[in-house]
Amino acid sequence: MQGKDFPDGHRIRHHLGCMIGLSAAATYGQRAAYWIAHGSSHVWQGRLMSRLDSEAEDEQGRGRLGGRVRTARMQEIDLVAALWGLITEHHAALDPLFRMRRGPVADGELRELLRGLHRDPDAEILVYDRNGTPEGLCIVRIDRAPPILEETERAEITDLGVRPEMRRKGVARQLVEEAQSWVRDRGVARIEIQVATGNREGQAFWRSIGYGALMDVLHKRL
Repeated sequence: MQGKDFPDGHRIRHHLGCMIGLSAAATYGQRAAYWIAHGSSHVWQGRLMSRLDSEAEDEQGRGRLGGRVRTARMQEIDLVAALWGLITEHHAALDPLFRMRRGPVADGELRELLRGLHRDPDAEILVYDRNGTPEGLCIVRIDRAPPILEETERAEITDLGVRPEMRRKGVARQLVEEAQSWVRDRGVARIEIQVATGNREGQAFWRSIGYGALMDVLHKRL
């Protein structure tokens, strides 16, 4: 995807789940260097603020809907963008940090980002399809680092959301299971997710399917 050159020499771009992030070609090792160099005043930049919209799900609801998880199609970008907007609206109630810009410029940027992810071989946009309509969304990508640490690859689920009327029916769980299979098929052994502290439903959901604490993300408003 197209990036933008900034005076400090970093090539950064807008990214789903955050306001500004490093380019798609940047490894997470390079992103770590970016955080060290820029400090907490830029904590709203980068992927640390991924919007993860999940819910504690009713296991008995699984399999009743007759839907399926599949890869999003390019011609569905508008529908996918609408789902992503629902995730953002959910998180805007948690913190003003997650408020989305309104207007044609922001809408166009969002659709261009989705098109770029759709073309990226290291990313997958999954939707829950019921009767031909996407009702849930999961975005997963693989990050690679230079051979410094033993781990040089990891995956990240950056966005997960389900329409309100489809929650507690096992949809989010099915989306995550498909994302995990996609990651596993590519030989990557670990997935990270980042959940807003105030998103209690999301916290409960991820822990219920085996995800545990790794790092605390701290920030400070100046």
